[in-house]
Amino acid sequence: MTETDDYDDISLKILVVGKLACGKTSIIQRFCHDEFQHKYKPTIGVDFNTKEMEVMNTKVILQLWDIAGQERFGHMTRVYFQNADGALVVFDSTRSATFYGAKEWKDDIDDCFTKAALPTVLLANKSDLLSTPSFPEDIDKFCDENGFLAWFKTSAKEGTGITEALTELVTIILKNHLESVKKSPQEGGFKLTPDETQATETKKCQC
Repeated sequence: MTETDDYDDISLKILVVGKLACGKTSIIQRFCHDEFQHKYKPTIGVDFNTKEMEVMNTKVILQLWDIAGQERFGHMTRVYFQNADGALVVFDSTRSATFYGAKEWKDDIDDCFTKAALPTVLLANKSDLLSTPSFPEDIDKFCDENGFLAWFKTSAKEGTGITEALTELVTIILKNHLESVKKSPQEGGFKLTPDETQATETKKCQC
């Protein structure tokens, strides 16, 4: 029996953010439904999908929140950050401007979660379009300097790297929680709700 066996089903809210047309919706559709379309209409505001996965011998229900990448919706996005447990920041491997856009999104997340950093992983999407993806900076150094816990090359078209990225992110979230329970056992078990209208007991946006 692992330390997570005592918990009921866990539901985690995961933000999926990045510049317009980086493939956020395609990543979610591939992961949740194993589907890929060459064209999607831009997300307006927010949409979300759910999928169950098992990590650390624990059943986890993921809510993947697809946040609009258009600049004109920037003032709305922080409302959707509330009660998030982790984030995927996506950029398009073929467009360097979206790489720097990833830092802008990470800065927004950090500004919102000031009391405790939100676990965040960087995705270099559309890696299938480049035989040898190149980035405008040393991506390992970039992640270290900007607080990304890991990065993955992904392809929504080919379905590569996405499950690995989410498994890594969820593992980090669960391990962080286990450490916090060890330090403060009186806080009890880890039970989140799949209903986005209900508050959770996890890190909350301070904006």
